[in-house]
Amino acid sequence: MRKKAEFGAFGRQLLFLGAFLTVFTGTFVIAQTTQKEDYAASLAVTLEPDRKVVYKTLPDRSLALHIFEPKGVAIPEKKPVFVAFHGGAWAGGEPRRFYPIVSHMAEKGMVGISAEYRLLKKGDPTTVYDCVKDARSVIRYLRRHSDELGIDPDKIIVSGGSAGAHLAIGTALFDEINEPEDDLKVSCVPNALVLYYPVIDTSPEGYGNKTIGSGWQTLSPLHRVRSGMPPVVVFHGTGDTVTPFEGAAAFKKVMDKAGNRCELYVNEGGIHGYMMFQKPLYEEAMEKTAAFLSALGYIKQERESEWKPLFTNSLSNAVFPKGIWRVENGELTATEDQPIWTQEVYENFELDLEFKNAAGTNSGVFVYADTSRWISHSVEVQIADDYDSVWANKPKSWQCGAIFGHQPAIKQAVRPAGEWNHYQIICRGQKVQVFLNETLVNELSMNRFTSAKTNPDGTPIASWLSFPLSELPTRGHIGFQGKHAGKPIWFRNIRIKTGVKPR
Repeated sequence: MRKKAEFGAFGRQLLFLGAFLTVFTGTFVIAQTTQKEDYAASLAVTLEPDRKVVYKTLPDRSLALHIFEPKGVAIPEKKPVFVAFHGGAWAGGEPRRFYPIVSHMAEKGMVGISAEYRLLKKGDPTTVYDCVKDARSVIRYLRRHSDELGIDPDKIIVSGGSAGAHLAIGTALFDEINEPEDDLKVSCVPNALVLYYPVIDTSPEGYGNKTIGSGWQTLSPLHRVRSGMPPVVVFHGTGDTVTPFEGAAAFKKVMDKAGNRCELYVNEGGIHGYMMFQKPLYEEAMEKTAAFLSALGYIKQERESEWKPLFTNSLSNAVFPKGIWRVENGELTATEDQPIWTQEVYENFELDLEFKNAAGTNSGVFVYADTSRWISHSVEVQIADDYDSVWANKPKSWQCGAIFGHQPAIKQAVRPAGEWNHYQIICRGQKVQVFLNETLVNELSMNRFTSAKTNPDGTPIASWLSFPLSELPTRGHIGFQGKHAGKPIWFRNIRIKTGVKPR
């Protein structure tokens, strides 16, 4: 934290509950607690597609594709496409639910699409068969319009969650369920399938039996498996009481027996939709999805080598007053209140680090800094011992996880003094996301901070911070505050990944 003057702050609150993730190789096992948040929903609210394209016009409605284009990556002229169908028991939900996943795939160099389809409503004649028809129409539309969409018709990956995953696999299996107006000479069989907590068994032991009716076996993927299917990866939790895990396990067995490629990732105790609820679970699913698609040659898998240490152990690439900062036993600390800066300037990056407070610590991480006038010309992600009475009684925008002096943290997540904390700071242009101990604690949109005197929430800006964040260049040095007011701070495992694509 820089020199400060007290003022009030308006705090935003968002309820999150936690979960925990571990993964073992070989048989894929993921352990989870029963607590739940909705991490994917927190990402979805900030995302908008690049365009929407109508793929089907019906007498009473039109159905569209919500398209996210790849940006800033080396991509071929014809791009792979990742199209997803949201869940909701064929009766609810919306394409936005899968915006985070399809936009993530766009960052990987694919065209990401979240598709609309007809939903079952009381008094409406729409059936699950119509939902299947729409999904199969989507794939035929993509192949017929591949040139204008810039996609490779032989690299179509279809995905979905829950009932949406049922529609996804229906594009490969339900040959007799087609829209009469569709050109059946155009194949709707995808090149790969990614199924998240799918409706895979529509028998009385599975899900959807009453909704579908007596002809359930026609629309039961488990009972329609055949040889020659596209490669499939399935993510499912053993604690799923909506779409029972037994169906996914049985599907894996019949796929193997038919000679098809099928990978099953098991979340031990995981409830329905488990991977959407907490950041580690979501990111693990995205990593496993990327590995699956990379193995098929559709994307380039991110390598751990793309991360690099921010500073060398000798601090030879750092700028600081001589003798003040040092590295001991892998921990970076300072003897005085002087910042340490990178020699390089950075833009569009992810910064990953651990820090440990002493009782009463007050420090910060600076990004986009102009080191000649860094107090006013930087974004500071605050570090503070919120358990100390001094900081517990300060304005919320002075506490840990805040954008200091501008925007309070969404929630308190810092651990008590003496314990290590994990910061992830993701900078994409004027968007800055902050995760503290695997919890989203801040989302900064710099373009909203147009005043030098007042924050968007009406709180005053301290005079020493009076340069509008909206005018701050999004390329600058990274720095850390030293031993402020005699209270030490320690950092370790500081690394950076550049080339993070703006959304």
